[in-house]
Amino acid sequence: MNDAPAIQNRSAPINLDPERFRAAGHRLVDDIADLLTALPGRKVTAGLSASEIRDRLNAAAGMPDDGQDAELLLAQATELLTRDSLYNGHPRFLGYVTSSPAPIGMLADLLAAAVNPNVGAWACLGCLK
Repeated sequence: MNDAPAIQNRSAPINLDPERFRAAGHRLVDDIADLLTALPGRKVTAGLSASEIRDRLNAAAGMPDDGQDAELLLAQATELLTRDSLYNGHPRFLGYVTSSPAPIGMLADLLAAAVNPNVGAWACLGCLK
C-alpha cells in the first residue's frame, strides 16, 4: 500500500498558510520593535509574585482540550510576555551577567527556529552515502 499521496496532502491544525504566517510574523516583529522602543521607559519588572503569574496564565484551568486560532494565541502570548516579564534587556537591569537580547540575535533565533537544525544529525551523515 502506497500512503505517499495521503502523507503529502495531510493537514495539521497547527499549520498556517503562507499569508497567515506572514501576517502573524509581521505583527509579532512590529510588536517586538514597539517593545524595544518602549523598554527604556518601562519598569524593569512588573514585580509579580508566582501566584499572580499563575493567575494571569489561568494555570488552574490546565491545558485546553481544543486548539485556538494561531493569530489570537500569538497575540495573547505577546501581550502577556511583553506586559509581565522581567526585562533583562532593560537599560536599568543589573541583576545578572546575562547579556541583553540583541535585535539581530532575535532575528537569528527566528531563522534558526525556522530551519530547525538537528545538531545530532552529524552522526548520520555517513549513512547518506
